[in-house]
Amino acid sequence: MNIYVRMQDNDLCKYLSSEQCACLSTHSQVFDCPASASILAPGSEPEGFIILQSGELEIVNAVNRTIGSIFPGEIFGEIAFMGIRMPDMGITSVKPSSYQVLPFSVIHSLIMSDDALAARIMAAINDSLCLKTIHLTHHRNHG
Repeated sequence: MNIYVRMQDNDLCKYLSSEQCACLSTHSQVFDCPASASILAPGSEPEGFIILQSGELEIVNAVNRTIGSIFPGEIFGEIAFMGIRMPDMGITSVKPSSYQVLPFSVIHSLIMSDDALAARIMAAINDSLCLKTIHLTHHRNHG
């Protein structure tokens, strides 16, 4: 059972107040990119959460085959955040896009200093991973 109410469109901040979300944004860097730009090369590890603000990104494998998409508000980097070596995946832009990168070090500092905030951020990360797992499982079994 979900004990939190969604408050934001950004998946990482979905259970945070507007003030908490604004605080996270002050620690992030925003990037704009044209269509077909490489955001993360396959085999590279992200140093922070990639949060799409506008446009569309695709997740590609080592042979440049599309294995998923990222739409506005969605995040990428949950596995790397947990310290698990990511498979050889990269990210490219499908169309002109704007995204922000929120360093993992910032999130680690925040969750170490505030248990309530940590619970809300970790719930959002867990939700994102669960939805991605459901999508992959459904796609493989029914697609």
